[in-house]
Amino acid sequence: MTGPDTRAADPAAACSVGRHVPGGAIVVDEHGTRHAKCRHCGCSLSRLQSIRRWYRSGQLG
Repeated sequence: MTGPDTRAADPAAACSVGRHVPGGAIVVDEHGTRHAKCRHCGCSLSRLQSIRRWYRSGQLG
């Protein structure tokens, strides 16, 4: 049994609450950190090896 579907119908609405989806081009730097752009809003995303979650990075504001 699965839980309720928590995906937003509107991708822009998902980005506005911090649920970004990495695009196809993922770059891994020398420290093993993965970097990508959100496929919906284009913001910079990063993901550490120890954290299984993408977070917003780069210049904010």
